[in-house]
Parts: sequence; structure tokens; C-alpha cells
Amino acid sequence: MTSPKWKIRQKMFFLTALFWSSNVFASSAQTENIPPREYYATVQRELAKAKKSITVCMYLFTFRPNQSTSQVFHLAQSLKKAHDAGVRVEVILDQNINFVEGDERASDLSEGKNAPAYTFLKAQGIPVYYDDASTYTHSKAVVIDEETVIAGSTNWSESALARNQEINFLIRSKDVARDVLATLQAIPRQNPMPNAELSMVDLSGEFLEDTSLLARMTAQNDERAFDTYLYLVKQSSPSFSLNDEELAQSLGLPQDDRHAYRKQINKVLKKLQRRYGLIEVQTAFSQEAEIFLNVLPNERSAKLPRAYWILGWNRRLSFAGKTVFLISQYESEVSTRRPRWSAARNTISRRYGVSPGFISQGVTELRRKNLLEVDYARFASNAAKPRRPTIYTPNPLYNPADLDQKLEELKSKYGPEKVARAQTAAAAVYEDCDVHGIKELIDLETEFGQAKVDAAVKLLAQKNPDNPARTLGYLIGTIRNLK
Repeated sequence: MTSPKWKIRQKMFFLTALFWSSNVFASSAQTENIPPREYYATVQRELAKAKKSITVCMYLFTFRPNQSTSQVFHLAQSLKKAHDAGVRVEVILDQNINFVEGDERASDLSEGKNAPAYTFLKAQGIPVYYDDASTYTHSKAVVIDEETVIAGSTNWSESALARNQEINFLIRSKDVARDVLATLQAIPRQNPMPNAELSMVDLSGEFLEDTSLLARMTAQNDERAFDTYLYLVKQSSPSFSLNDEELAQSLGLPQDDRHAYRKQINKVLKKLQRRYGLIEVQTAFSQEAEIFLNVLPNERSAKLPRAYWILGWNRRLSFAGKTVFLISQYESEVSTRRPRWSAARNTISRRYGVSPGFISQGVTELRRKNLLEVDYARFASNAAKPRRPTIYTPNPLYNPADLDQKLEELKSKYGPEKVARAQTAAAAVYEDCDVHGIKELIDLETEFGQAKVDAAVKLLAQKNPDNPARTLGYLIGTIRNLK
């Protein structure tokens, strides 16, 4: 299963462990402290000396294209210069904000914090990646020519470079560089547009935005019309002969009575024609229907991956889950913070004519299925001040069979009772399908005992579903911090 959600916190400690394990303090390694105000000059000097490769991993890279005099801008330009000179440059960026403990939000920690850096580097042809949406990659490391490592607490941000008191080290050691690169290569990576496939189905935005279409279907609980229309659009042709058997299978209709499922299919086709005006149908006795799709305005479209059908999500998700998945694909496609997109629930409701309760149901389901990360804003201290809109981050579609297999492997290793308890704990923070999180909770039960895990779950379960602390990361932190 892709997109693990166990909230990896890669801090400076992981580098410390690597240094010790690689005998960094042996005479063969050169180690030096970098004073806070000398970090920028040190990195620039070492980047200029690069002959073969540069790997950068940054939690925060606040590149701003209109600030050409800033040190961050010059660091980005140095990566471009090295790339243009034939040096192999690779950059890994974090895409998360929240932490388990404390409040580390600052002016630089805004939504889409690394998006301008990503866009700039991508435009230069530099390989650049985000970690996956649920991984906190807190590392700040530069590895040059597989020998020089610069690591510590400094982000590539103006505050870190010019004002903060940071601690950093420069190490020249092939052993350390090899270990650090191995750790960085193990970070899960994600395309900034999850579910972006070469083969996509374009669905006109008019279907979502016209209140007589999607909104009307949800209001009348017309799920079969919704599923059928998406299936018809998937055929990628404005007119075609309908394969009744294939459509019946896609809709989950019983296959043993062809007359019965054809009757149901004809009923929904007539509804799409007469009630919604989305198709024209020509039928003849004992022949497959001829379908003609009415062309909708397509100035903007929602892109549905074919994996949505191939992996069976069209039948696994509820109507609310499918609707919110479609809206998420639509919003994410045009978001300046993509893959993140942000909107208040009532705004989504007004925009698409779908009830707030229906949206909440769909969001919760996608969250539980590990298909959507949800970052709820903190409640404003001033009641008169509106709460910041929720931030949504799509996760890639995965094969549900892989999830089932991994859960069976956990049961075989730890026993079904312990896995069931961990699943129950994970469900309290809407992480029912998070295998890595379930494994982490099993380990925590072994370390701290079942009573402590139960107590932490009880504390978090008392919080509202939209409380920003009701997450797996906070649950893990609560278990560790309970007295």
C-alpha cells in the first residue's frame, strides 16, 4: 500500500546515529562545526566545488522568485548552475506543516510552503520530489559528491539563514555520506499530483458545477446514475454501442440474470437522458443500446484516473466518498498549492450544491481509507475571527488487496487480538487503513502497555472530529507522554 501515514519525524537525531555508526569521529573523517552566520557561505562554497552529484533534502525551502537578492534565491541559483554544468542534482522536499508536539508554525510555514521551490527546480529540469503527504521529513541535509555532508537544524529560509541560532556540521566521510544518502533515498516520494496517470478520464467541470447535475444526483441519492454516467464518459468516445455485461459488472449488478440487469440498466439510461439531459439513447429489441453523450462545456475538467475503476474504488467507496474524491481531483488540479487544496466545508457546499453533511461523510471516509489527508485549522482564540479553511491533500489510489495482505501479515506476526486492538486505536483518529500506523501502535503497546494506549485513545476520542489534534501523530505523542 502506498502513502504510509505513520508520520516519520526525521530530525537531526537520525544523522547523529548515522555519524556514530559510521565512526564519524575516527581519524579518517573530517568534521567541523559551522557557526550560524557562516552556514550560507559554507554551503555555497561546497556547492561550487561539486564535481559529480548534489543531493538536498529540506523541510523548508522558501524560494521566492521575486526576491533575487535573498540568500535562499542564491542557493536555488547555485543548484541550477551546478545542474547546467552537468552535476547530478536531486532535491527532496517536505510537504507537511503540523508537528506532534508544540507549535512550530511561523510565517514561513504556510500552505504549499515549498511549492515555489518545487516549481522553479522542476522548470530547470532538476529532479525534485515531495515526500508523501503523510510523512514529516524534517531533515536538513546536503550531500555533495558522495563524500561531503552538511547537516543540522538550518532550513533554507531567510529566518534560518539570517536570524536564527542554528547548529550545523560539515563532515567529510564517504561512509557517512553513503549512510545519509541511503536514509534520504528511503524517504517515500510523491508526484505533486497524486493519481496523475498518462491515461486519465476527463470529466467536464460543468457536471460538478451545474446544480442540476451532480448536486441533484446527491440530493436524490441517485448513486447509480452517477456511477453509470462516469462509466459512459470513461469510454472516451461521444458515441458507442453499450456493453451491457461490462456496465453491469462495473455497477455491481448480479450477473446471473441478463434480462434483469438489462432492465435496470435501461432504467438508469432513461433517467440520464430525461432527468439530467446528459445522453441520448437509441434502443432496439435484443440489441445493445447506442449511446450518444451530450457535450458539456469543458473549459475546466476533473481528471479521474482509470485506476479508480481498475482497483475497484467505484464500488468500494460510498456515494459520498466518490463525490468528495471527484471534487478533490477537481480542486487539486487547479490549486496553486497542489496537490493541496483548501476550502471551508460550507464553501464546498455552496460551490457544488452538495449538503455539508454529505461532504463531511465523504471526507471522513476518504480519510479512513487513506485516500485523503486532512489538516484542520486550529480554532481561533477570538470567537469573532473566522477559522482558517481546512487543507486537503489527496493520497494516491492503492490496491485494496495489498492492504488486506499486509494486515494478514501483521496478524500472523503479532496475533489477531493485538492487531485488532491497534486497529481500534487507529480508527479513533480515522487511520483505519494505515498499516504503518497500526504497526507503530502495536509496538507502542508492547513498550508502554495496553492500558496506556487505551487511556491515550480515550483522551483523543473526546475531541471533535475536526479537532487538529485528532491525528495519529498526536495519538502516538500522547501515548509516549502520558505519565
